Amino acid sequence: MTAIPHMDDISIDAALPWHYGEPFKEQRELVAGRGRVDLSNRGVVTVSGPDRKSWLHSITTQDFESPVAHLTSLILSPHGHIEHDIHVAELNETIWISCEPGTVNDLVQYLESMKFMLRVEVTDVSDQIAIVGAPGWIESDKYPVWHSSEAFVNGTKVSDKYVATRPADWKVSELFVPRDELAQVMSQDSLVGTWAWEAHRIRAGVPRLNFETDHKTIPHEVGLIGSSVHLNKGCYRGQETVACNW
Repeated sequence: MTAIPHMDDISIDAALPWHYGEPFKEQRELVAGRGRVDLSNRGVVTVSGPDRKSWLHSITTQDFESPVAHLTSLILSPHGHIEHDIHVAELNETIWISCEPGTVNDLVQYLESMKFMLRVEVTDVSDQIAIVGAPGWIESDKYPVWHSSEAFVNGTKVSDKYVATRPADWKVSELFVPRDELAQVMSQDSLVGTWAWEAHRIRAGVPRLNFETDHKTIPHEVGLIGSSVHLNKGCYRGQETVACNW
């Protein structure tokens, strides 16, 4: 079946399949734990080099010195406003980052400006790597995979005084796949459009950068403390705002 594209020309998701003919059925598929979603407009960056973990630990809100596996992290302004919301995976001594569409150039520019003399290499691989969304926390021996935070699971034990409970689960994964394998990976399960994916996210009360946030938003306002901020780590840009509001 041919995908029906998003009709809103100003949407950052306009180039992606909006739905495949049955959006309500597609949403039920996600809730049931099935489906693959084309998120190939997301930016993808790799960070390699022996100092990659300690460096990212020092400039983001998360703890990169413990095993990374799957992290959601923020880059804040000096005043604690959210500038980037990044999804992080690790495979073969490389950190893989996906970011919101249209933000990869600013992200790479910021990361490059913070390298100084550290042994890290930042590479924009958006032209080579695509993101595929999937419900559940899936594993892959072949591709790097990001998992959404436990804080986005209803009834989680992760403490966040700003969001005590969520109305539904946002237990999802992102696979980093070569673009020439995108069609093959998408065909491994039922096709789901971005309309259902966004409804699934919103139903769980999970904010999206530049949708439920603007240039003045701080993590506390949108419930991102439990999911994206480590509260027992050293100094990073914007930490004072996090600490004062916590």
